[in-house]
This record gives sequence, C-alpha cells and structure tokens, in this order.
Amino acid sequence: MVVNNKMFECSRCLYTYEHPFGLTFDSNGCCSGCLIHDEKDTLDWDARLNELQSIVKPYRSKQGNHDCIIHIDGTAQSYYVVHLATEVLGLNPLLVNYNSHFLTDVGIKNIAQLITRFDKNFYQYTSAPSDYINLVKHSIQKLNSVYWPYLAGKTSLPYRLAAKMKIPLVINGACQTVEQVGMFSHTDNIEYSRWYRKQHDLLGVDESDFLTASGSINENLFNSLRYPDDEDINDIGIRGIFLSNYIRWDPFLHNIEMLKYGFTPQSNKRSFDTFENAGCSVYFGMHDILRKITCGHSKAREHLSREIRFGRISKENAIIYYNHYLKMDASNDVNSFFDWLQVGAEGRYWLMEILYKQTDMDFLFKKNSSSEVLMPKIFSEFKTSAKVPVALFKLFGKGI
Repeated sequence: MVVNNKMFECSRCLYTYEHPFGLTFDSNGCCSGCLIHDEKDTLDWDARLNELQSIVKPYRSKQGNHDCIIHIDGTAQSYYVVHLATEVLGLNPLLVNYNSHFLTDVGIKNIAQLITRFDKNFYQYTSAPSDYINLVKHSIQKLNSVYWPYLAGKTSLPYRLAAKMKIPLVINGACQTVEQVGMFSHTDNIEYSRWYRKQHDLLGVDESDFLTASGSINENLFNSLRYPDDEDINDIGIRGIFLSNYIRWDPFLHNIEMLKYGFTPQSNKRSFDTFENAGCSVYFGMHDILRKITCGHSKAREHLSREIRFGRISKENAIIYYNHYLKMDASNDVNSFFDWLQVGAEGRYWLMEILYKQTDMDFLFKKNSSSEVLMPKIFSEFKTSAKVPVALFKLFGKGI
C-alpha cells in the first residue's frame, strides 16, 4: 500500500503494512499493534496472574517431577521465562534447546549460566553439522531465510518431548503476533498450535512443505523438525501457553532485571537492544539482512516501535536512530556466515546472486560515518554489560 508516493506507516510507531504478520489500521492511521498494546494500561494484571496460577495449578508436580517444558537459548527472554516459571509459578521445568549451530561464546555462556543459576535439568538436540548446513542452504534458496531450520526445530522439540515424556504443559514467553501486530487481544488467551506454528513462526511453510520442495534433504533429518501428530497432542492433552497474555510484557524492563542472574548481553551494530537474541552469530547479521529484503525492515524497526509504544522514545527520534542502524556495515557478518556455510567462490557467487536479485541492497556495505549514535540515556543499560563475541558458530561450550 502506497499513499501519496509514501509507504503506508502507522501514525504512532514505525511499523508499515509490510509486516509479515499483517497489520490493520484504524481511521487515524494507527496500527492494530499499537491499539492492542494499549490494553497493557487497562487490563487488571493481578487478576490475569491469578488466572495464570489457576491454569498451571493442575500441572504443578508435588513429587518434584518435571511439570512443564521450556525451550531456552542464549537470550534474556529465556532467563525471564524460567524466572517466572520457577520463582512466580512454582513449576519445575525441563529446559530444552534445539541447537541453532549459530551460537557465539556469549550464547553458550548464557545457556550454561541459566542452567546453573536455576539448577534445572537440561536436554539439547544437535543435528550433524553437514546436515544442518544443507538445511540452511536450501532454506536460503527457497525461503530467503537462514533461520527457518532453527525455528522449525525449536518449535517442535518441546512438543515432541512433551509427547514422549508425557509432560503436557509447554511454557512460551511472548506471543509475537499479539506483541507486534495485535492480531489477537491479550484476553483471547491464544495458545500454541500446529496452525500458529506454521502460519506465524515458519513463514507459512512447515517441515512437510519444506521436505516436498527439496530433493536433496535426507527425509530422516526431518524427525528432528517434526511437530507431534494430532493424536499424540490430544491423547496427552498437550498445551502451550504464552506468559505475555497474563503478565504485562515489557522486554526493556524484564531484560535489565535478568542481569541479576548473570545474563550477558551481546554487542551488535544494527540495534541498541543487546538482549534480544544475544548469543547468536547471525541474528543481527545475515538474518537481519534477509529480513530487510523479505519484510522491508530491519530488526531495529521492531525494537524502536516497541519503545515508542512504551513512551520511552519519540517517533521523530526513532526515525533518526533507525536510519543510523540501517547504514551500519554488514560485510563482516556476511563473510563470516559464508565461511561457516563452507562455500567457495562459486557458492558465494550463487548466494550473493540470490541476494542481489532483490532491490535496495546498498545497505549491505555502506558504513556510517560514526560508529555509534547517541541514544537516550534511558537505554544506556542496554549497553552497559554488552560483550563483543570472541568466537562465532560454536556448537558446544568446551573451553568457554
């Protein structure tokens, strides 16, 4: 949608009609995400927490057994979800991780610190590196995504284990479609499902679609990506709940609070938020570049829109900061990713040709004249403890 030669943008935040989850706009040009965000200031969150306590009470183990499953990674949200599950809800979760193959030394340290600090059992699944690299190559070619294989794995593993171990409750943090675009109200109490996974987490392509489109991927590999059958889900009564429907979700405040557990933020050049997806080698690199191509915006737009909604930054200033982050040089991120992908000159040419078929690619290698932009003082804590990763694409924590 273009109005007067300008892309239609929300009158309050930086989101445009191009958001992959879809946005609607009211007569004042305000997007559905901002309108649903306003519920945060009107809902009785004490009552909603009581409702959450009532939901989890039947699952709570009295014998000290695992009573829920939580997928964790090297991010601050993982810390916050485990904090809520253990300290607020009194649950004993089994922590699981589908290895993204993209972890940095910071990410591995954060996972180890989380497991140790909360003293919980941990299960990790790691695919053979060569198989996983083939998945990523195919994902780039078919979906313009380096992240689809990880998203498929992380959204299936907790539910497969839930079915296998007969643990019927899976705890998720934020419901992105509520927090970003307001697709549902908080009071809808939306829960995780096969439909939600395919349409919102997996770009409309599940593992069956992905396998059908590929003639080179070993079908056995898809056992690591497979979501449980409906029969398994229904027999055990597995449900996945989103904590953000019951707790006033504010990543800025929650993430800073997680520093007390020893969480380490990771520096990046393309956003002021050093907490979200900290510990990943590609999230603010190759993944963010492909997001710009396919979705029309970089991750910083989402971070700044979030802060506009919470009233911590004006839209006028957010635009200045967003334009700054768009100009940051991404060439090192591209090259390190190609090194990990183990492709030579011919393979790099093929992948770059896929990228350059898209428009507006100048941002890939333009460097801003300044290395940093002066953000409002309120965001200074995002940078205080951030570390520059020393090692990228680490599979295991040996030597960390």
